[in-house]
Order: sequence, then C-alpha cells, then structure tokens
Amino acid sequence: MASNPTKEQIGAVYNQVVNHLDISRKATDSKLLQQDSDAVQQRFLRENKLKILS
Repeated sequence: MASNPTKEQIGAVYNQVVNHLDISRKATDSKLLQQDSDAVQQRFLRENKLKILS
C-alpha cells in the first residue's frame, strides 16, 4: 500500500464525514469541527496503517 492516500480514498473519507456529521449545526463551532476532523484523520490513518511524516 502506498504511503499517500489516493484521490478515491480521500473522496470516500470525505463522503463518510459529510454523511455522518450534521455540518450545518456544527459549522459555527470551529473547535468541535477541528476535533471531528482530527478524529476522522486519525481513524483513516489507523485503518489504512498509514503514518504522517513530519
């Protein structure tokens, strides 16, 4: 598996997030949005055995 996610993988994760989060209610809470974003990213990395290189 490549270390960088494909365009299709990113799109799939994006669609999952959009379908499971109530974006309109949370849009005004940037801290909550960031926490949700971080959680989704960490789950995606964990499930695909990827690591962020710094």
